[in-house]
Amino acid sequence: IFLCTYSNPDDSTDNYVGTVRKILRGLTASAVDVLAHVENPRSLPIPGIPLKDCATPLCQVLILSRMRFVGRYVLYDELHPVHKSESCLVMRANDHGLADEYQRILSIYRAQEQDVEEDISDAGSMDEAKIAEALTRPNAVTMEMFLIFADRLGVEVPAAKSEIQQLNKQYADEPNPGATVPRRGSFDSDDEGSKTKVEAEDEAREEIGKEAFATFCRGHRLDDKGVRTVVIKFMKSLRQFEREKEVRSMLDLSGASWPVVPILDDYNVDRIEK
Repeated sequence: IFLCTYSNPDDSTDNYVGTVRKILRGLTASAVDVLAHVENPRSLPIPGIPLKDCATPLCQVLILSRMRFVGRYVLYDELHPVHKSESCLVMRANDHGLADEYQRILSIYRAQEQDVEEDISDAGSMDEAKIAEALTRPNAVTMEMFLIFADRLGVEVPAAKSEIQQLNKQYADEPNPGATVPRRGSFDSDDEGSKTKVEAEDEAREEIGKEAFATFCRGHRLDDKGVRTVVIKFMKSLRQFEREKEVRSMLDLSGASWPVVPILDDYNVDRIEK
């Protein structure tokens, strides 16, 4: 616990990151998981916080990277793979790569709802300046922000934009009193080529409604923590790995009815620093 939590505010290089790295490399993922959940009796602001949540930032990254494949995936039971052969191993895993961004977006929606409640309670005392400020607060989930999230999710930008636009319109036409309803705006146009620079900038700033975002995430198999189940294929032959990537890149994998599972991400472990 001391090695992972020690920090010197006067010298950022005074730490035990190197020692922690060496220790973790000698442990199995399951052993690291046990250590990560050991409670720190001296943690702040309250005692008893698991080590993975109270370690220094660098040590936290090291711990999570050993608990998860490439710091992102938690593999299912290794004794029961989906497929196993001489050349490859296929396993299910939970993908935590989007969880932080998902929670950040939800926090923006929660802040919006809190602001609405405060604005309603203070409406009688608000002057025009405060009302204008409340209407222009930069705490909205914009189209630009959403498309970055969708790209990391593995959804192509045109498809993601089309889907969220339809959802935005749907919830704007059928308002839910408990939901954040997006403003109708310039993205109603389907002709991307006819948009001016100003219209494109306005579209990037358009608000994405909470219900539209939630529906989009459910449709792409994210749970309420921003985690999804994926399948990881480990390949022994680098040549086969590169050939499969090349063949799949030539396929149009858009649409839910396509029988070929798209590649969300790929890693060449030969290039990972030992």
